[in-house]
Amino acid sequence: MAGMIGLALADEVLRLRPGLPIVLGTGFSEDVDAWLVAERWHHGFLMEPHTVRTVGEALRRAFAGNGG
Repeated sequence: MAGMIGLALADEVLRLRPGLPIVLGTGFSEDVDAWLVAERWHHGFLMEPHTVRTVGEALRRAFAGNGG
């Protein structure tokens, strides 16, 4: 889905497959307001720096249905 930013892509995927656990991640970007994204996106959201532990915890919460 060329030209689609992550949130729009995730919204489209969820439209096609409701309930699919999705964790969004981003690096440093002045274009991304992490607080607004995290508030809107309840499935899971990570800002860099990511560690194996933080990614694992986010995936565990997403698959358990707890988001965050």
